Amino acid sequence: MRKGSVTVFLAMILVFVLGLGFTMSEVLRFYCMKNQCAAASEVAMESALAGYVRPLWEDYGILAIDGSFGGTEMNLSSLEERLLTYMKKNGSSEGVDYLRTYGADAAVTAYGLLTDDDGRAFIKQAAAYVETSIPETAVDLLLQQVESTREDTENSQSSEELVEAGENAMEEAKEEETSAASAQDSISDQSSSPGENIDGLDILETYHAWKEKGILGMVLPEDAELSDKTFQTSVSLMDRDLLKGDMASAEVTSQERILFGVYLSQCFSDFTDVKDRAGLIYEKEYLLCGEDSDRENLKETINRLLLIREAENLISLYMDSGKQEKAMLIATELAGATANPAIVEAVKIAVLAAWAYVESILDVRLLLKGGTVPILKTEASWTSELGKLPTYLDVNVCAKESTVGLNYGGYLFLMLELSDSGKIAMKTLGLMEDNIRRGEYYEAVQMDHMIVSFRADMTYEAEPLFVNLMPLAVGTVESYSFEAQREAQYLSAA
Repeated sequence: MRKGSVTVFLAMILVFVLGLGFTMSEVLRFYCMKNQCAAASEVAMESALAGYVRPLWEDYGILAIDGSFGGTEMNLSSLEERLLTYMKKNGSSEGVDYLRTYGADAAVTAYGLLTDDDGRAFIKQAAAYVETSIPETAVDLLLQQVESTREDTENSQSSEELVEAGENAMEEAKEEETSAASAQDSISDQSSSPGENIDGLDILETYHAWKEKGILGMVLPEDAELSDKTFQTSVSLMDRDLLKGDMASAEVTSQERILFGVYLSQCFSDFTDVKDRAGLIYEKEYLLCGEDSDRENLKETINRLLLIREAENLISLYMDSGKQEKAMLIATELAGATANPAIVEAVKIAVLAAWAYVESILDVRLLLKGGTVPILKTEASWTSELGKLPTYLDVNVCAKESTVGLNYGGYLFLMLELSDSGKIAMKTLGLMEDNIRRGEYYEAVQMDHMIVSFRADMTYEAEPLFVNLMPLAVGTVESYSFEAQREAQYLSAA
């Protein structure tokens, strides 16, 4: 056997080389563990988002974590426990692991809720849900149609106001012309024969007779089957103080509002498109009106639909010179011998308003039967005639069917878009809450507990390995601590 020797100088060099090697190995290990903790934090946050409420996704395409975790109060500690579990699972692997870390703590420091800022996060998720199903050019066209309808309805007066103004003008004409009374008597005599063309007084009297009838009785047959379902939730979303998160939501864009309307049209039912629901059946009507029963929501929706059709039909009459001439002849007759053009014009507008109202009733009847009615009408699509207004009292008489225009759902879309999107969003969330609560295991669910984004601080610990093996080391390192702050959200703009 050969003998060997090591000098003191070489021994000292070896000690320093080993120390340098262990130090570099530990530094490299430290930064690898730091990166592993960052990756584990990302996975933990994503894993937490995977715990969404299933009925909310399956029925409505919306993702959110139930912050109460089946209870009645917000319970962030349960979310923190889940995060910690995911941190521990992802911080190390089985067997020998030189980069093993241990999840030590997780704290949720901020969160955003589905109901925050009048449901902004909800609107954005809903818009993203349907975005791929509709071309961008179609969104622009819908936006133009909504703005056009908004302008038409905002600049119009109701038929009641116009008819009342016309009747006041007729009274004024009577005061100006002493012969107006006798002229009015002759008109009344002429209108008493039922088979002849009705005159101006008959038009206004028919209008008032229609207005006195109940709206549902005017547009639906007596044997029509109407839902009597009511809202179940004792304290609805709209009636209680809501929890508020502390993560801001981005503003909703005009395109997102349009897409939100498309989402409502696709995911909720109405009178002509009934879906299988345990709660209210006329859901879109509820979103518009917010009443507790299907019947009341339908009634109020029809009244609003009637106002839109009145405005558009009145514009159609203004654009038709032939119909304007007929109305002017009747107005001249009703105004008597007065030469006051302002009075004659007011009476003419009253006649046109009454005519537009009757046409609108026929339109609504057709829409409730699933038909299509154009926004603005032409001579070909116009149905009613001044001389036959009483015959349209028959609830089975409808407007002419058209191949262009909107159906009942299309007009509901317009009305929803003309409403405040924030209020509609909150009503929608309340409706979703009521429906989900009717299912098993979700009786206590609350939409203001639905977390759509959150921020968390996560802490990891690890034991040193190579550093404590260094020769001539002064003291030892007990442990390492790594901290990571992450945000998670279902949409980047949520």
